[in-house]
Amino acid sequence: MRNGLAWILLASAVPAWAGEGRSLPRGENSPLFLDEVWEAPQGEVQLLSGTDGGRFAFLRLASGELADLAGVDGSAACREWLLSSAGAVLPEEPCSLVFHATGENAPIRVSVGSLVKGNIFSSARSTIRGRHESL
Repeated sequence: MRNGLAWILLASAVPAWAGEGRSLPRGENSPLFLDEVWEAPQGEVQLLSGTDGGRFAFLRLASGELADLAGVDGSAACREWLLSSAGAVLPEEPCSLVFHATGENAPIRVSVGSLVKGNIFSSARSTIRGRHESL
């Protein structure tokens, strides 16, 4: 009986907070998901895809900091690989992904030839307020 009453109260309260003025949190319109993980000497290259078709790359350094992709040095095949769907074969032409981290003065270059396929599930961890948490 109590649970039934709770559901009725919740159902009657929904229109109060779900009206026209409700705004979605950032990223809820086009969330990203982890597509591929590649191990590199400089850290872990994470390739993400968005539901809107966008593709993004980040470099997770050993410190845990994320470096943004600043560019691609190399042939068009390297850019095509970066934009391709998960599972695409690495390009044979030499090329580098160039990342920029806020704490670094120089760009960080990751040679595509040095990448080794990683495991998505082993990378699903983060440092939160100084604690290591595995998801």
